[in-house]
This record gives sequence, C-alpha cells and structure tokens, in this order.
Amino acid sequence: MQPPLILERQTAFRFYLISFSSTRIFLEEDPLGDHHH
Repeated sequence: MQPPLILERQTAFRFYLISFSSTRIFLEEDPLGDHHH
C-alpha cells in the first residue's frame, strides 16, 4: 500500500490556506497597517 499523499497534500494546502487567510484578515483589520489603504 502506498501512503495517502493526496490526503497529506490536501491537509497541507488547507492549513496553508487557513494560515494565509488568517494573516490577510489580521493585516486588513489592523488599524496600524491601514494607513496604506
């Protein structure tokens, strides 16, 4: 049997997407970083 690489890749992609979304939301909602607009 071969290891579930697809599952690992999907989980890693989901984790990356969540991290990217969280960082983006934090940067967009940060009043100190809103001067760029």
